[in-house]
Amino acid sequence: MKQGLRTLTLAAAVAAGTLAPAVPAGASPATPAATAEPAAQAAARRYCLYGGYAIAKENIKIRTKPKVNATPLGLVLKNKTFSCHHGEDGERYTLCGKTSAVWQYITYNGMTGYIPGTCTKPRS
Repeated sequence: MKQGLRTLTLAAAVAAGTLAPAVPAGASPATPAATAEPAAQAAARRYCLYGGYAIAKENIKIRTKPKVNATPLGLVLKNKTFSCHHGEDGERYTLCGKTSAVWQYITYNGMTGYIPGTCTKPRS
């Protein structure tokens, strides 16, 4: 309860503009555009962050860690639906026509592991 109250108080102070992040002397504050996550990564994280289902854009190897060369556990077939637990940052890759570092932690046919987020799309 106390932690929630502290978080709420901090959020209110930031919103009111009474608390601002520290910026070293002579430096200019970062603009939101300069620090924003690319739209594709944000989208991948958004539909998988709180669970749900997604679809494979192509055949994708399920891996033990969010790394391109991690041990493969199996394969999610193109256009198949899988249970998506959350998105997280891992090794950077270029797959399915895009570069990213977002991996989805999923379960498919009894296998649980990581697949590249650029190779998935939300189930409608």
